[in-house]
Amino acid sequence: MPWFLRDAAKKWKGFKSYLKKKYLDAKLTEQEIRKIYGERLNDDDWKKLKEYWASEECEVSTTKYMNSTMVL
Repeated sequence: MPWFLRDAAKKWKGFKSYLKKKYLDAKLTEQEIRKIYGERLNDDDWKKLKEYWASEECEVSTTKYMNSTMVL
């Protein structure tokens, strides 16, 4: 894979992570989140992110990551 595609993938992953940390557990409505991010995140991407965050796949992945980063 070319370096620029790897770099773009890392940046997209980082952006999704930022959104999840900031808004997944917050008490903001979808309209408030859309107002903040406006055109930076289109409706299809937002829908896919929400579906993924609610999936068992995400839960397993998050748990695995959290366990691997714990300091003993």
